[in-house]
Amino acid sequence: MEFLVLIEVLNLILIHAIPKVQTQNGGQISLLVNPLDGTSVYGDASYNIQCTITGTHATSWSWSKSSITGGTTTTISTGSKYSIAMYPNATHLTINNIVEEDEQDYFCQATIGIGLKFQTQSRLIVNGGLLAVGISPTYADVLQGQSQLITCTVVGEPAATIINWYFTPIGSEQRQTLSTGNTAKYSGGNTQTPSLTVLNFQSSDSGNYECIAFNAVGGSRSTYCTLGFISDLNITASLKTHSTIEGDSIVTILCEISGTPRAIEWDWTKTSVDGGKAEAIAQGTNNAKRQVINSATNPNLNIYSITENDEGIYKCRANNGKRQYMSGPVILEVLEASFRRAPGEPETSRPLAFQAGISVILSCSSSGGNPPPSVIWLRDDIEMSSGTNTSTSGNVTTTTLTFATTADDNLEVYECQAANGFLQRPLVKTTYLALKPSNNPPGQPQIIGSHLYDLGDTVTLSCRSTGGNPLPIVNWLRDKNVITNGISRSTDSGVVITTLTFTAGLEDHLEVFECQADNGILQKPLSSTTYIELYCTYNLRAISDDVNKSTFTEQTKLVVNAKTVFTTNSNIATGSFLAP
Repeated sequence: MEFLVLIEVLNLILIHAIPKVQTQNGGQISLLVNPLDGTSVYGDASYNIQCTITGTHATSWSWSKSSITGGTTTTISTGSKYSIAMYPNATHLTINNIVEEDEQDYFCQATIGIGLKFQTQSRLIVNGGLLAVGISPTYADVLQGQSQLITCTVVGEPAATIINWYFTPIGSEQRQTLSTGNTAKYSGGNTQTPSLTVLNFQSSDSGNYECIAFNAVGGSRSTYCTLGFISDLNITASLKTHSTIEGDSIVTILCEISGTPRAIEWDWTKTSVDGGKAEAIAQGTNNAKRQVINSATNPNLNIYSITENDEGIYKCRANNGKRQYMSGPVILEVLEASFRRAPGEPETSRPLAFQAGISVILSCSSSGGNPPPSVIWLRDDIEMSSGTNTSTSGNVTTTTLTFATTADDNLEVYECQAANGFLQRPLVKTTYLALKPSNNPPGQPQIIGSHLYDLGDTVTLSCRSTGGNPLPIVNWLRDKNVITNGISRSTDSGVVITTLTFTAGLEDHLEVFECQADNGILQKPLSSTTYIELYCTYNLRAISDDVNKSTFTEQTKLVVNAKTVFTTNSNIATGSFLAP
């Protein structure tokens, strides 16, 4: 076939254009590529370029590529990266697993006739790369128990396939992966919702948070969001007594502050009981009249040389740099000096005879007095604070002392003091404890519990012994052996109780259990016994052909689980039977 070629060379290469050649009979040969300019996204599985020739058939095809900015042209061959399909009038190039380096100019070349070649170009632009990840806020203080949103903004292509959150606690360098699947603590933090909400914020949640987004290109991380923990300052102001007397040397109004961050400023306010403007008693006050203790947790207020002008409503106030907090009101009442009275003589409980190991309660009361007295217990001239409880009913102040006795408490003297500052020294009343002089045997063991149980029931047998000095040890025995499993013990007001609990099995049927109480006084332990009896309920039917064909007669015996024996006169036995 002859061609009328418009170009005067036989070996024709046309680049960066769609080649067309006019044939002798007026027809055209053209080489077209699709797409001429295309785009793909980093991470796409594949990208296709189609090259088609019209007006004739190609005797051979080839593909090549070069950088968009120019440079060496490289021939493309079929392999893991490229797939080439060839036909007489077309060829297809498939580029697999798109990456940034695939952004190239691709050339399709068709050879027709003898040495006549056509070439056309397709340009591929690869979009995408590492994602841009932003985070906000950069810092926030979060109130205890509140929720805090950390916004993570992810922009770019390919889309994120994984969102991870990391947390570094305050004061630590150990970065932790957050379990965003813990829906009780976190919300979001995934590819659908990259932003993270921290729920029920606690001090352990304070630290640096970081969002990392992964796509086909790789991972990108945000800067840090730092969350600080704050809690309400709990401020409590209190007075041991709500009244004082004119002329007293000092009154201390207590203030207790707790919370995070700690208080950095504190003061007091005083308002007249009749109302009016509040007076501020500043932090650092320390003069002959008032002193504010320099403490972030206990900035107590001392008032000296009490006068009627000191009467009023006092409040403790603190600031932790985040918010200001104030205590509830404390009313200080100042009474005239003529109202001062001595406390009543302390009244103590009578001397007690005790058994070692038994708790005792000593009580001391003082009536009257202005101001009301403090009532305390002492032993060997040392005030006892553990186990004490003070209460006021009407004009009577009572303090009780509760403790477990030992042999060392025998003939020990305990002193009660009542004082309100009116007398030269406290009023005193003493009492003592005496160990019961003789040892006594324990009480006969008493057993509580049923005899009859179903197989598999929980059996509970309780044995108690009352009295005895010293208190006895109560044990359960089976076949003369002390039982240690399923045992619980308790002691209450001289009664020792030991409880045995177990699950009833066939081996327990008609078993005798023995309870012993022993405190070493008698020649051998005191004993009581009991037994348990098991019942089983069965509905039996013959389940084999051999049994169905059997002829049952009076007193025929069926054996179940090689344990239980039943008597029947038919092929069906129904009823309640005593376990053998």
